[in-house]
Amino acid sequence: GNETTCTVAGALFQFGLAQILYFGFLSYYYLFSIRFAWSSRDVAKYLEPVMHLVAIGWPLSTAIAGAVMGVYDELDLDTVCWIDNYPKGCSADCTLGQNEPEGCYDDCTSDMIAWVAFGMWMLFVLISVIVNNLIIYVYVLRTTRRVTTRRRGSFLGNANAQLEKIQMVRTQALLYV
Repeated sequence: GNETTCTVAGALFQFGLAQILYFGFLSYYYLFSIRFAWSSRDVAKYLEPVMHLVAIGWPLSTAIAGAVMGVYDELDLDTVCWIDNYPKGCSADCTLGQNEPEGCYDDCTSDMIAWVAFGMWMLFVLISVIVNNLIIYVYVLRTTRRVTTRRRGSFLGNANAQLEKIQMVRTQALLYV
């Protein structure tokens, strides 16, 4: 390809962050629904607008800004175009080499742009999914113990099926971590 196709590919790659953010926000949906017993109406009214705004707005705005700024370039280790060698002519590792223009070391911002545009959000999603699922797991575990302690020996029919569902949710929360 050429610089234009690399810019388009880099912007699309950056916009792909939306999928990762939605994955992370789904963990908040489950956290608020299960642990805090929010109704679907409350989630739709208070949580979903913020989730959609951030999950679509941030990747879209950073993808467009990256294309306008010209930060997309072919990565050295792969044939993928993303944030690299910015400003143009500076090496990706931000060291002043023999063939680099003067001022590259001070002006090289590829790593910082990549961290702000993508990296910190990846870390946010990773931590969110782990913490939210652990909170759900502990909550369901405590609820199960409380219910079985109160009704020990009195579980019949439908109550046993409900307890099995609760235990299944607890197991899923632990496995998804």
